[in-house]
Order: sequence, then C-alpha cells, then structure tokens
Amino acid sequence: MNTTNSSFKNDTNCYSPNNPPFEEFESRSIARPAYSAIFSALGLTSHFIALVVLLQSFRQTHSRSRSFFLIFLGGLVVTDFMGLLVTGSIVVSFHITHFNWRTIDPNCHFCNFMGMSMVFYGLSPLLLGASMAIERFIGINCPFARSSTMPKRRTITMVLMVWLIAGCIALLPLMGFGRYHMQKPGSWCFFYISSKGNDQAFSLLFSLVGLFSIALSFLLNTVSVVTLIKVCCGKNRKQRRRDYEVEMMVQLILIMIIATVCWCPMLITILKSAVTAVPVTDETLLFYIRMATCNQIFDPWIYILHQVPQIRRVKLKVFIAYTVLSTANLNEGNLLLWLRFVTWNQILDPWVYILFRRSVLKRISPRLDWSRGSIMTLYPSFSDTIRRFTQSSIRTQASDKTDETAIADTPPSTLKPPLPSP
Repeated sequence: MNTTNSSFKNDTNCYSPNNPPFEEFESRSIARPAYSAIFSALGLTSHFIALVVLLQSFRQTHSRSRSFFLIFLGGLVVTDFMGLLVTGSIVVSFHITHFNWRTIDPNCHFCNFMGMSMVFYGLSPLLLGASMAIERFIGINCPFARSSTMPKRRTITMVLMVWLIAGCIALLPLMGFGRYHMQKPGSWCFFYISSKGNDQAFSLLFSLVGLFSIALSFLLNTVSVVTLIKVCCGKNRKQRRRDYEVEMMVQLILIMIIATVCWCPMLITILKSAVTAVPVTDETLLFYIRMATCNQIFDPWIYILHQVPQIRRVKLKVFIAYTVLSTANLNEGNLLLWLRFVTWNQILDPWVYILFRRSVLKRISPRLDWSRGSIMTLYPSFSDTIRRFTQSSIRTQASDKTDETAIADTPPSTLKPPLPSP
C-alpha cells in the first residue's frame, strides 16, 4: 500500500473527509466558548464543595452502612470531577486557541484519548449508581446477609472494579472494536455511531450497558423505597431515629432521576440509530435540549425549596416522550447537544448530596418529623417472635441457674439416689 493511501486510511480513523468545515457548523451558534467555560467552572466548583462536605460527613459518621454509602458517593463525585476537568479543559482550550486537530494530532492519539475519556466518564457514574442501588437494596432488604464486620476496603474495591469495567469498555475502540471519531463543531471526540460492523457492536454495547445500569437502579431503588415506606408506617416509629436509610435513599433516588433524565434520551437515540440504521438529523432537538438544560440549571434551587413546578415536569415529560417516539433523524450536531444534556448530570449530582441532607431539611422545614425507621420493625410479627424467643430463653437460663444453685446448696444426705430402672 502506498504512502498516500496509508495516510488517508489513518486520517479517516477519526477525521471524516466528508464532513463540512467545522467553522461552517460553528457559525450556527451551536458551540459557544462562554457556555463551555461557565459549565466547566460551575461543575468543578460544585463537585469541590460536595467533596468537602463528603469528607466531613465521613469523619463524623458512626454508621457502617452510611460509611459504605459515602464511599460510593465519594467515588461518584471524584469521577464526575475528573471527567469535567479532563474533557472541559480540552473543549475550553479548543474554543480559546481554535487549534487544528489534523495538524496537532495527525495520528488521532489525542482524539482517541478524549473519546476514551468521554466513554469512561460517561459509563462510570451509571455503573456506580447501579452499585449504590445494589448496596442499599442489600442493606435495607437483607440486613443479615451483609456482615457487620465487612471492611471498608471491600467497598473501595467495588468502586475500583466499576472503574476497571468502564475503562475496559473505553479501550475497546483502540483494539478495533469500534472507533473514535471527531464530532462537530470540532471541539470533542466520541465513538462513531453506525449500524455496520464493529461500530454498530460498540454502539449497542455502550447504550445497552448504560440502559441496563439505569434499569437496574430503578428496579432496586423502587423495591428499597417500598420497604422504607412500610418501615416508616410501622408501629414503633419513634424508636428508630438513629438510622439513615431514608436520607440515603432520597439522595440515591434523586441521583437516579437526574441520571435517567440526562442519559436516557442519548442512550435510546444511539440504540435506535444502531439498530434501525436511521441516519442522525439536526435541528429538531436543539429547542428541546436547550429547554431541558434551562430546567436542569434551576434544579438545585428546586431542591432547596423542596418542590418542583408542575410546568417544568410537564415540559420534561413532553421532551422525553418526543425524543423516544420521534422518527426524526439524528446527525452529528444533535450528538453534541445530547452530550451537553448528559454532562449536566455531573453538575447536579453533588448538589443532591449538598442540599438534601437531614440537617439542611431540618432548617428548611423544622416542624416536620425527619425521623427514620429501622428495618427490624418492618415485620412486627417477626420482631415479636424474636422478642418472645429471647425472653423465654432468658427465663429458661434463669430457672436452670436457680435449680443448679438449689442443688448445690442442698446437703448431700438429703439427696435421694435415682430409682433403679426395671
């Protein structure tokens, strides 16, 4: 193969010769430097505050189950922080310097690195959310299945395993299973969405792993919430003020909702494009994505007020329904807008923990009863059985000790030998 053909083949690994100039696409105001800079600064600041709050809570907590949850939550905050730092620095640098990717990265190494970062930092929060849902499900519904002496480093190992799985998936395009591709307006790279060959297989893998993580989180969190509702409606509610199950589940549910709203449209779109071979269109998603982004900007204030305006809910439901049911095509411009929608998940996650703590809720609504329940009183009959069994055991042991004491105090002459057996 001659040099020209080899160079062209290498160039098409991440740069498509059929794309129009990026400046032409950028002139339509889809990419704005101010948006990227403000978004990155806001996200990094939010996650830094969340990390400080997490460290303080971890030092003050005495609950083992809560410490496990805080480790997972810390892994999520660190993942989102690093994702914003790595990808945001590249995007902001592009908007400031307007560098030419083909000039500085002719072999696609830099583009592959960014595409790998996008996949890794995209899947890791979803997998961590599923892991947190599994941990809470076991802790709430099967409290005896988890050893009370389980070390914290096992939870840290689980977080590292999640990162390892996401990293292995991100490395697959470098091994020929899919490929990373420059995306318009030329500020970022992502895997090539196609319905052919390895590109289709990787598109299916990415979308299905993300959707499976969200579905698993939804299922397990639903069961855990139903269990907690039964607990809170139990008889001995006033005796269960030291547990943190409700607080952790509220935070986890909010994280799941934000991840679902931010990620499902993009994942469903990728899955639809890979399965049906429908090319990717342009303008129809722009209005809805900006509307959803505005809604997400006000989410932290909605959490503070502890209410969601009905009109925002209706707009978000209409947006998701339109995205799933629309037969409109999707192109590279839409992919950029989808990605912006997804990355708002990284900004909103830390505020869920910062604002939705019991101490904050008590200050907002001091009249409400923010007590939580214990799992031991979920089934009153079971608790009564254990109590009766324990009391009967104590009585039996006490009577045995009384008999032994009486026998020991009785003189040997008064003891009658046992009768011989016939």
